[in-house]
Amino acid sequence: MLTAIFSQFGMSIINGVLDRFLEAFKAYENKQISIEELRTRLYEAMLGVVKEIEVAHTDALAKIYQAFMGALAQSPLMQRVWATAVLSQLFVLVYHQFGIPLIVLIIGRPMSRAGNIRRAGRRSSGPICCSAR
Repeated sequence: MLTAIFSQFGMSIINGVLDRFLEAFKAYENKQISIEELRTRLYEAMLGVVKEIEVAHTDALAKIYQAFMGALAQSPLMQRVWATAVLSQLFVLVYHQFGIPLIVLIIGRPMSRAGNIRRAGRRSSGPICCSAR
């Protein structure tokens, strides 16, 4: 995504910031401004570049979102896949927020993680430990 942004807007941003930096450094070399003012101009130039990059990024994301929503509106298959993804993520969220604490409440004690790891190790280490060499 950054490649697309920089290919569209990158060179203009880079040229703009370099021009601002060069102006500030030339003014400082010619003793027209102090070191504090040089710092201020460089800081302002960097903030301007960050703002331009954020605007470019926002525009690119808006175009991507618009294209996705247009395709989603036209394709029944994409609508089903999107609904499946959203509902499965909702299920996982609700299960982890409410299901697991409810199971722990019903059982009365949380299962220790170390116990689970030991049991899994005993189950899966048989072929490794007892293999014929």
